[in-house]
Amino acid sequence: MEEAYNCSVPPAGDETGSGAHANVRKSYSVSPGNYDDDGNYYAFSTYNSYGDFILPRPNGDKDERLRHNIADYTVSSFPQETVECLHREYRRFLDEGITVCFSYTPRNRSSLTDESSPEARAALHRYLCRELCVPVISGMEEYLLPGIYFWQIDSHTSTEGAAIRTRQVIEDLKAHDILQ
Repeated sequence: MEEAYNCSVPPAGDETGSGAHANVRKSYSVSPGNYDDDGNYYAFSTYNSYGDFILPRPNGDKDERLRHNIADYTVSSFPQETVECLHREYRRFLDEGITVCFSYTPRNRSSLTDESSPEARAALHRYLCRELCVPVISGMEEYLLPGIYFWQIDSHTSTEGAAIRTRQVIEDLKAHDILQ
């Protein structure tokens, strides 16, 4: 799909390093780490050496869904084939002696489907705890955050939202004696 490789790259001669971008054709000579999710170019890497997206991201103004990216947190949205796929990947790490655990990703609470009721979410959590071959170390509800903690879309945290998620994961790891 080369024709879909249109994004933004720095304007010719931009030596400022300001992170400014202009719409032109993306170049293979530039690292993908210099782009955000919308294809905007930055003169610095938007990821650190761990693969974390580090572009400063402001909080949103409102506690609402940002885009039409809804989250269906019901058992039916995680069929057995999805669980089996996760098992295959997890086992690759487990076979190497690597500790693997499951945690929920942060999600804008306003992006949930109507079917993702508290009861449906609790049923999904019980299902994942029972079916996954690795321990589930977090509760789902702690990762459903107000919309202000997301940037551009309902699954990408703002800088503050990322800090909240990091603190929560550390607590989850400590609570399961995985992190001292």
